[in-house]
Amino acid sequence: MNTLRLFSIVVIGMIALSACATPTPAGPIGGGMGMIVFAKLDGKSIQIYSMKVDGTDQKRISFTAGSNIFPKWSPDGKQIAYFNDVLGFGNNYNYWRVYLMNPDGTNAKMLVDIPSFDPHWSPDGKQLVFNSYRGAAVNTSDLHIANVDGTNIKNLLNSPATFDAGPRWSPDGKKILFYSDRNEPLAVDLNIFNVNRKIFTVNVDGTGLTQLTKETTDNYQPAWSPDGKKIAFVSSRDGNPEIYVMNADGTNPTRLTNDPKNDTSPVWSPNGTKILFASAPIYATNVYMMDADGSNVKQITNDPNAMAAFGLDWK
Repeated sequence: MNTLRLFSIVVIGMIALSACATPTPAGPIGGGMGMIVFAKLDGKSIQIYSMKVDGTDQKRISFTAGSNIFPKWSPDGKQIAYFNDVLGFGNNYNYWRVYLMNPDGTNAKMLVDIPSFDPHWSPDGKQLVFNSYRGAAVNTSDLHIANVDGTNIKNLLNSPATFDAGPRWSPDGKKILFYSDRNEPLAVDLNIFNVNRKIFTVNVDGTGLTQLTKETTDNYQPAWSPDGKKIAFVSSRDGNPEIYVMNADGTNPTRLTNDPKNDTSPVWSPNGTKILFASAPIYATNVYMMDADGSNVKQITNDPNAMAAFGLDWK
């Protein structure tokens, strides 16, 4: 699948859409700073905003030239990693770079000067794992690990014919969770819901590759619970994309959302009792919250410019 072109198609679709329901304010959640970062259309580019857990006090915090998406808090809450496309947001992955910045947007600096995106922190905050395209094969991508100063870059799996994406470091620091089209033929249909991606884990040294999902449907965007015992993820196994949760070994998958809209981008609250996600009729835009068992769903943002499917995190 030409993922770069797909991203552009998704962006164009999302710009024209908005959720219409009136949000129900969510109360403060224990753990961390109680702050959410998410992606939002700002003029002709996508930028990172912060807000309180009830959706108030929204502030733009990214100012690197171009579009800035996929923000991820550092474990100590003192930095945010994100992905920048200096061209705005398009098909030239050679311009995609991972950056770091302070929570107010100051001191932005490039992590590594190679095509890279979708960063995630190690639990000790000393390293990041991210995707990197290689060569001219736009539907292939490898997972890489680098020190927080950009040194010691390592290719984790060296898989030349796969698209490995969405890496998430386990809370105990021992494994990387990700999704991939490995073991599947390369997709040529640009319809994102026709892809059969699977969820995997691998040890941080590149050994012990393990497939967690085996359904012949799309499974992607996995996220560890704070205690490492559960994994939230997106699956189209029952039709449209919905949020599911499973045990860390892939057993007992349970559907959490049941909505005609598309629900994506799950993120756990710092204390593991809530899950944030993005939802809209066609492409996920606004931010929603639910209990970890799928109950008590509340809309947090009601903004035609919200693009939470392109970045959502909670600290």
